[in-house]
Amino acid sequence: MVELPDSNLRNSPIRIIRPWRELTIFAWMVMELCWISLGYLFFSQFKPTVTFWQTLLIFGVMLFGSYLITRLAVILIVRDVIRRGILAVMILIFLAFSLILLNDPGDAGTLMELLNRPVRTFQDMFNLIPSEFLLLLFVLFVCWRGISKVGKLVGPEDVMGGFRLGVILLLIYGVVSRQSHTSTSVEMHLFLFAGLLALSSARISVISSLRGGQGIPFDRRWILGILMVILLVLWVSVFLMRAAGGQGGEIIASIVRGIVYVLALLLSPLLFLVMRIFIFLGQWVDIGRFFQILVNFANQLEALINEMIKNLEQIGNVQQWAFLEKIFGFLEFLKPFFLWAAILLFIGALLLIVRGQNWNERSEAEAEYQALADQDSIINHLRDALRKAFDKMAEGLGQVMRLRNARQLFGAMRIRRIYAHLMDLSARLDHPRPESKTPLEFLPNLEGLFPASKSELEMITAAYLRVRYGALPEDDEEIEVIESAWKRVSTRGQEMLKEVKTRK
Repeated sequence: MVELPDSNLRNSPIRIIRPWRELTIFAWMVMELCWISLGYLFFSQFKPTVTFWQTLLIFGVMLFGSYLITRLAVILIVRDVIRRGILAVMILIFLAFSLILLNDPGDAGTLMELLNRPVRTFQDMFNLIPSEFLLLLFVLFVCWRGISKVGKLVGPEDVMGGFRLGVILLLIYGVVSRQSHTSTSVEMHLFLFAGLLALSSARISVISSLRGGQGIPFDRRWILGILMVILLVLWVSVFLMRAAGGQGGEIIASIVRGIVYVLALLLSPLLFLVMRIFIFLGQWVDIGRFFQILVNFANQLEALINEMIKNLEQIGNVQQWAFLEKIFGFLEFLKPFFLWAAILLFIGALLLIVRGQNWNERSEAEAEYQALADQDSIINHLRDALRKAFDKMAEGLGQVMRLRNARQLFGAMRIRRIYAHLMDLSARLDHPRPESKTPLEFLPNLEGLFPASKSELEMITAAYLRVRYGALPEDDEEIEVIESAWKRVSTRGQEMLKEVKTRK
């Protein structure tokens, strides 16, 4: 049986808590905190006593705080204007606390002087990009990452994209930190642990929604199993790192040297040919004369630069210096203007995201079906491939039956997807299916919502019930009839949605 998640929870003030999805978001944010904190320590020039764990804790409070406050506002169905006001106050509070907790106090005597320091540093022409500006950008970026997670359709592909990005950034940071003799092994392992946990829980979240019936339980057995596998992977990585750093590193270096030696032997004829070409070119071209021309050009360029410097030193016109002072004064005005404009632009972008984001938390199952709906061409290619294979292997009865079953499974998947879209459409029209009602019991509600499409609704519901209880469609004609019925219902539904938006 295929059990689709109910749509009424998407528009309900009380959202259902899906443990695997929440665990995915939590681990995903911890994974992002690792490379954000390391990026902060790399780019900033703040007080040297700040450690990675302190930065992780402070940014973590901001990240999870922005996520929880935004989600609470969604659950309570707070008006958009009030919601944006709450988030604006939250962002200002986070910015103030970041200046207090992460900024170097220096010669600031009081709290107000510390908070007013960006006003002074933004005007300092000798400090092109102040550390306070970078700090404010990091805080706004953290708030954006927290806000963007609300209502997001969590899938393994999204988590994998973030994991790849984090690996690249941590690899770059590892090379730089190697030059500064700082270790990043603990941070790397925390990132790897959170990333593997996010990938595992995201996959389980999708599978538990798509398989139907009893989902994968969120219990101690599954949690401990996943944690043990992740810890085993971490242990193997630590073992390999230590092996590479000790005697194993010498073995690896010896192997690399051997490979380079073999490649040098194999490429030696080619290297000999290249050397002969260079010798021939050296005999044919007067290289000494060429280098003499370069030396003369460098000497002339140096003389020209010295002459320009002497002319600048001889400038004594007060009006010219006054003109230069005006230019520097204008630049001194533009610098803080652009820096503050960048901060305000970032804050405005966050509030626009809040305004335009769709806060309805659709389930992972319907997300998969929606993705399938957007990939009709892929399904058509698969169907054509199956038909061609069916024609080629029609002589073998067993092979024909297997191919026919595969086509029927694709047809059943299309019917489930159509019913999922129907439930989504009814929910958007303020008629969600209650959890206590079966599809057959909900059919009268659908007929009341679409009185001109009773036959189509009965056809779609009956086909879904057959698929739900294990039956497969007989042929492509049956599926095409269901799809035609859904197109008529969908067209009417889109017209009704436009009418609702017009009345609003």
